[in-house]
Amino acid sequence: MILLLLACAGEEPQAAWSLEDWGGPAGAFYELVPLDEPDSLPLLVQVEADTWEFRYGDNWRTAQQQGEAERTVGGQGYLVGTSLLLPSELEVGSSAQGTRIQARGEVEVWYGSFPDVLSVEVGEGELAGPAAFAAGVGPILLSWGGKEWELAGYELD
Repeated sequence: MILLLLACAGEEPQAAWSLEDWGGPAGAFYELVPLDEPDSLPLLVQVEADTWEFRYGDNWRTAQQQGEAERTVGGQGYLVGTSLLLPSELEVGSSAQGTRIQARGEVEVWYGSFPDVLSVEVGEGELAGPAAFAAGVGPILLSWGGKEWELAGYELD
């Protein structure tokens, strides 16, 4: 019993991730492909300090702009346009504005496997539907335009 307590005491504490770390930090760029269609034209998402910009195409410069949504990270959670992506309480079962955190654990997408992911059902807005956010990365699964999109590539500043 004492050995078990000593072994647990020696473990590193889990990093305290912020809302922005989960939802997508400013300066992040994501390439997402339709679920189970990795060869399809990707959805490109650029996260800025106060907006998310969406484009559809193979590269950012030539991709067709699909829209832009205001990004707010604060007391109510991580909001993009009218979609609350993550409530401010980052615990399984937490909910706000129709968005609910359903699970936390490992999730695999086209890009690869992520060990610490919040799986969410976004309740309202253009991004309503299933979503998943990896700690320190951001969105690895999003619903947008009537489709589910999974991560195919990303860059963080």
